Amino acid sequence: MIGLVMGFVLALALMLFARQSGGAADAALPTSATVGLGFLLLASYVSGRLAKWSHMPRITGYLAMGILAGPYVYDLVPSEMLARLKGLDGVAVAFIALTAGGEMRIAFLRERARQIGIVGLSYTVGVFTTAMAVQLLMPSVFVYLPTDDPTGRILVASLVAGVVVSLSPMVSIAIINETRSEGPLTGVLMGTVIALDLVVIVLFAAMVAVAANHFGEGGHQDQSVAWKLTWELLGSIGIGAIFGVLIGLYQRYVGRQIALFCLLAAFSMSSLSHAWHLETLLVALSAGFYIENFSSSSGHELVQAVDRASLPIYALFFAMAGAKVDLVVLGSYWHIALILVLSRLVANYLSTAAGARLAGLEPQVRQNLWLGFVSQAGVSLALIAIISESFEWGGQVAALLIAMVAMHELAGPILTTLALRHAGELGRNEGPASAGTSNH
Repeated sequence: MIGLVMGFVLALALMLFARQSGGAADAALPTSATVGLGFLLLASYVSGRLAKWSHMPRITGYLAMGILAGPYVYDLVPSEMLARLKGLDGVAVAFIALTAGGEMRIAFLRERARQIGIVGLSYTVGVFTTAMAVQLLMPSVFVYLPTDDPTGRILVASLVAGVVVSLSPMVSIAIINETRSEGPLTGVLMGTVIALDLVVIVLFAAMVAVAANHFGEGGHQDQSVAWKLTWELLGSIGIGAIFGVLIGLYQRYVGRQIALFCLLAAFSMSSLSHAWHLETLLVALSAGFYIENFSSSSGHELVQAVDRASLPIYALFFAMAGAKVDLVVLGSYWHIALILVLSRLVANYLSTAAGARLAGLEPQVRQNLWLGFVSQAGVSLALIAIISESFEWGGQVAALLIAMVAMHELAGPILTTLALRHAGELGRNEGPASAGTSNH
């Protein structure tokens, strides 16, 4: 324990020294980002070990390290560096999501499709209607709602509620991979968050289209936004299947350095997604899903190969996510965001429990599933960006929602791990420990 604390302090000290010696004048140099990236990786690794020692998920340690090193605390990783390293986010998303797709089996989805559908519908209806009601019943608190336009008031509240409903597949995938969890709760949680990710994207596209038409902003913006999100969904699945074919062929006929090849594939998926306006998460999920269910190669072998190289990817991705948590916005809007957080928590608990009981899920799933629906991150932030860019009033709404997402981003990994622990599914996935869970 003493060694871990000393390592954590040393990593922070080295980052501070590099920041002070490099100075703002060197911020534009590639070496500045490289050095900062190295120190952030080192510090994140140690903070992850400390979190594990404290019986918390490593992801929480990575996030905490990112917050400390980010521009809003010690500024060891300034905003300019985060912008320069932005491309790593997509690579990490693709690399992590590839393993999730490789664990998704058609047989399980068929068996659980009805249950996942009932739980997802119950959660969505319960949380959405609660978020709508809270806003409409408290107009003096949620001052962004139009006062002289009843239809507009409902439309704005529905867009906010759409973000409130959204979940974080990335956090769920990362926690399940880190803890090597397996069982009924793990399967239903994974299936539901991924299915809801697709549903939320489609429904949000429709809501944005209706709202843009009502407010008369952007001319044909409603059609362009709807087309953009539809292309992101269908195009991502198709391109992901193509990547699945290529990875499966490499795995079958070459079979060496699979993790390195998958890293190259993740880079390609991220680059193509950025260039063609696709959803990197869906591209990688589709690739892994194809390999597991339609390729002659083994998805399980792919997951094991990728896991062995996952530690630096996890550490950097979630540390950078922590560095992006805007503490200024959180400090300004926390009291209003807390209303949305608490109402979402209550609605999540009641609606998920009702849906799980109606679906006939096992008792350990019914009691713990709602804890896995707390996390929010990338998908939610993407929806917030659409609101901010599409409407004149979007900036004020975006600030509030960013504060809400920050709270869920910090609490979600801990609660998801707690749910898996209570269900007795931690460590039940047989096989070698991944790099993200190794104790060495």
